[in-house]
Amino acid sequence: MRRRNKHLARNAVQNAVILLLIANALFLIFCTGLVRPDSFDRVLRTVSSPAGDQTGDAPSAALPLHVAVRSGGQCRVWMNETTDGDLFEDLGSLLIEALGSAQDGAAVSEAEFRRALENDAVYYDFTVSLPLRILTGWIGSTETDFQHSARALLLSGLQSDTLTLYAWDGASGSYYRWSTAIPSGDLLTNTDKYTGSAAEFAFLCDAPYDTLAPYTFVFSDRLVLADLSASAALDESAKSSIMTALDFNIHSSSSYYTESNGAEVISQGSRTLRFSPDGSVAYSGGAEDVPLLQLEQSGETPTLAECSSAALNAANTLTGGRLGSAALYLSSAEADQRGNATVAFDYTVNGYPVVFPNRHAVEITIENGVITSISIQMRTYTALETTTALMPALQATAALPADAPAELFPGYYDDGGDALQPCWLYQ
Repeated sequence: MRRRNKHLARNAVQNAVILLLIANALFLIFCTGLVRPDSFDRVLRTVSSPAGDQTGDAPSAALPLHVAVRSGGQCRVWMNETTDGDLFEDLGSLLIEALGSAQDGAAVSEAEFRRALENDAVYYDFTVSLPLRILTGWIGSTETDFQHSARALLLSGLQSDTLTLYAWDGASGSYYRWSTAIPSGDLLTNTDKYTGSAAEFAFLCDAPYDTLAPYTFVFSDRLVLADLSASAALDESAKSSIMTALDFNIHSSSSYYTESNGAEVISQGSRTLRFSPDGSVAYSGGAEDVPLLQLEQSGETPTLAECSSAALNAANTLTGGRLGSAALYLSSAEADQRGNATVAFDYTVNGYPVVFPNRHAVEITIENGVITSISIQMRTYTALETTTALMPALQATAALPADAPAELFPGYYDDGGDALQPCWLYQ
């Protein structure tokens, strides 16, 4: 799929086919809604904290992971992986070693990064931009003094006889490079154990794929994903467990009432807990001494890592055992110099994201070392034995708006229904 010269006649035919596919794709989009233009206004985004906040132990959680391996001119991709899976256990060990020996960091151009991607390389896309000091802790590396954020890391043997480590920060569009002590001959260790899917980066593809965001994966074959069933996960047992975790006691001086929309509201002092019929949970409150809501911090103000760890603990406690086939992952984190933070999580099923319209699955606010607000879309997902083939990538690409390059990838869109089919998502 690399660029190559074509005869004029072939170009004419190709352009005609593309126009036909665009018209067909637009029709399918309006009929099926497989591409959701409203889904990613806040999803898969992480805001880096100031450099002073990038300390402390990172929370223990798996991240969604896409891995690409280029060898001998062929590119193989694994989309539905996580950082606690077997693939990363093998292919990630070299990355962890590289992070531990990285030195002589420098900013580099996008052109250099792309040249590395065109040659033998292993590419690790973590789907969100995170401070590297947090990211390295998540994937099992020793603590580092990286001051940058990164969405993707790349190992390449192009520069010298030792591997070069690259980072791409998707939030700022910046690129960085470090030398390592690992021999270049170790680059493709363990990669032959896995098959992967034939794919290519969009910037190395012909039209219309070259209009996509450059690091979008373009697959040779249609992707097939499992269908999902979904339901609200708020039965009486779940409500009782959440109230206990948040130290609510309805039998004391709490105030309990039901709103006209069916939402149950429990008030206790300055704290309020709301259970809605659609399965959403909303908590707001002051600084009462509730163990689950307190941060463990090493300094005067909590770091972004400490805020993320406390938020993850709260999210796991309140959703634990109720998500079915889904798992939480950190999708957004922001902290100021005073330690006030907003942290968000989303769901994946089999490594693919589940997206809600205009909101995260879990949103947590931290003020003065205390969690003061929690919002949860409490949903249970079950991966079914039935599957759905996504619309061909060519048609989905043709249907995207032309105002800016978009990243196209598969996942699930949860609008509250009880059946979810996989679809193309973009941001």
